[in-house]
Amino acid sequence: MPPKKKELPIIDSDIKLIRKANELVEARYKFDIWETRVFAFMLTLIKHEDTDFREYQINAGDIVREFGLHDSGQVYDSIKSAGEKLLDKKVGIIRTLDDGRKEQFTTHLVASTATPEERGRGDYIKLSFHPALRPFLLELKERYLVYDIRNILSLSSIYSVRLFELLKQYQKIGKRKFRVDELKTLLSIEPNEYQLYGHFKGLIKRAEKDLLKHTDIYFTFEEDILKKKVVAITFNIFDNPNNQREKVGEKIKPKEVKALDTSTEELERIYATVSNYVTKAKVKKWLKDLPIEQIEKGIAYTINYIKAGNTVNNIGGMLNTMVSTPNLYDKYEVTKTKVKKEAKKVQVNTALIEEKKAELQHIWQEYKIKEAESVQKLLSQNATLRDELVQRIQANNFYDPQKSLEENLQRDIIQGLKVSILSTMSKEYDTMTQYFNAKVKKTREELVALGHKE
Repeated sequence: MPPKKKELPIIDSDIKLIRKANELVEARYKFDIWETRVFAFMLTLIKHEDTDFREYQINAGDIVREFGLHDSGQVYDSIKSAGEKLLDKKVGIIRTLDDGRKEQFTTHLVASTATPEERGRGDYIKLSFHPALRPFLLELKERYLVYDIRNILSLSSIYSVRLFELLKQYQKIGKRKFRVDELKTLLSIEPNEYQLYGHFKGLIKRAEKDLLKHTDIYFTFEEDILKKKVVAITFNIFDNPNNQREKVGEKIKPKEVKALDTSTEELERIYATVSNYVTKAKVKKWLKDLPIEQIEKGIAYTINYIKAGNTVNNIGGMLNTMVSTPNLYDKYEVTKTKVKKEAKKVQVNTALIEEKKAELQHIWQEYKIKEAESVQKLLSQNATLRDELVQRIQANNFYDPQKSLEENLQRDIIQGLKVSILSTMSKEYDTMTQYFNAKVKKTREELVALGHKE
């Protein structure tokens, strides 16, 4: 079940709402965690009745208190630095014109900052929004998002914050689908980041845990696969009953929370963890017949048992046995000690893998230096070699006549062709390339032996 969280006191000062137009939620920008905190706190200082922006003051103590931080003396420096960086940040917004056409609108977020000339106990920073943001923060008529800032106070990942907002927009609908490339764009992930889907999925899984633990919604997700490639993700969005923020003068009764625990949301959450092994009908029967704590312990034990390296021929059958039989998991011989040993083994392997990856990177760097030196030596020995090399490259089918020679030489396939041609022209060059290829092959084999998958 969603984890219980300490109830928040019902006082007006705790309810700090963030309001912003959907266009701004889906805008293209990238913050670090401190820029996210400062900008979010600025948003809570806008009053619902405001018709224009003011200069907003943020005290270091307020940030420490609101976000539950430990002030080691660096918080103010982080806030000040974040404000200065926000001054340079631009945001790209897709806005809709009166005639229905859409256009890309780019603007700065912050117009000015001010800080005290001398440091003291009352450290603060003053910031003002850029006037161009008025339609997206003040003149809100329809299609805008409102949420309590307490939902994101404990989130330390910028991607968890962004994904929370994107899913919060669709909370009433209960479902939102993104193409993978579209979601990466909305999360402001650069083309060279999270190129492997497995790494990107890890980011989503972290957000899944973060939202379940800290916010008033949580989600499960399904992957659309085309030709063995994940092309889209559908998020199922649920109310998180044990993290609902209380409104003034209103409390959620314990019985109401308990009733929600066995709802469709609970079914979807449990099923998401075991969907590869049992049917949804089986999970529904578990929830109907068994205590939720027993179900969760049985599932957790089975997963840990497999992670410990034990072979299970019928995972679904083991899950059903462990879930259905009270305390059976306590009688199994696999102990926490063995699990810890296996975890320690994984940690050792991880350290060795990182060491080998660094070694591989060093080999490549050394090769590039030696290769450049060899080419220079060859060209100095034979004045006509470069012309011959260029002619043979340009005559190859992989050469793109629409690009310049320099552009072609930057392409990996042409780089490989150059190495192949030079190897036939110089025995010394060929020996050098074979030496480095052998080192690369050996290091890669060692990585595979350690369990690394490229």
